[in-house]
Amino acid sequence: MMSTELTGHRNGAFHEYLEALVQDPIYDERMTDPRIDPCGHTFDSTTIDALVKKWTDDARNSGTEKGFVCPFTYNWVKSSELYPNLKVKEIAGSVDALEIAHQELSNAGTKQALEVQASEIHRSISIAVNEATSEYKSLVLSLQKKYDDVIATQVHQSREITSQNREIVALKGQCVVLDQRVQAQQLEIKEKGKEINQQAEQIAEQEKTVIEKNNVIEGLQNRIAERDNSLFWTRISSAFALVGVVGSAALLRLK
Repeated sequence: MMSTELTGHRNGAFHEYLEALVQDPIYDERMTDPRIDPCGHTFDSTTIDALVKKWTDDARNSGTEKGFVCPFTYNWVKSSELYPNLKVKEIAGSVDALEIAHQELSNAGTKQALEVQASEIHRSISIAVNEATSEYKSLVLSLQKKYDDVIATQVHQSREITSQNREIVALKGQCVVLDQRVQAQQLEIKEKGKEINQQAEQIAEQEKTVIEKNNVIEGLQNRIAERDNSLFWTRISSAFALVGVVGSAALLRLK
């Protein structure tokens, strides 16, 4: 049978191990309301409140659901992703019972009976620890799967966003090319407009010249018509004069 000293030494080491299990990893205080995050780390609710308060000004806390950054993995943890760690809470209660048993062991005269009682408590705690470890592993695996699914979804969405960004860049490039073509066409239209205006001015000048030449021609025609009219009447007068002379000569001959 194991000696009392060896049993006490083993129970003391086991007690330290259990105490470490129920200690908050941030503030090193025994947890009264332990909660586990998706990363597999357990914190007391008071520690979680302090972490949430620390990250209050973070942009990810702008919504109704609060969260914090896990101090070990630096992942963002939402409040809805925290679950009560019932096994750790059960172990903490067993540690309290073990401490009471040890206190009674130190004060009572029936030391051997209390050692038996303490061994029974240790055995029950060992069973609880084994169960907690098994459930803890299952919970961690489940949370890890959820975490992996979230990461896979984010990667897929990131790839889709990257593909969409590439399409947007390509469309922007096409828009730039079209804008350049439109600007070139606008410049070409502007140059053609200048040419048309110049041709219109030349046509206007030519029309003005034609009008002036027509006026000159019309004046010449009027002068020719006046001269022809004057010449006509001069010839008529000469003809009448010649007729009068001829008539006078004929009369003279008759006489």
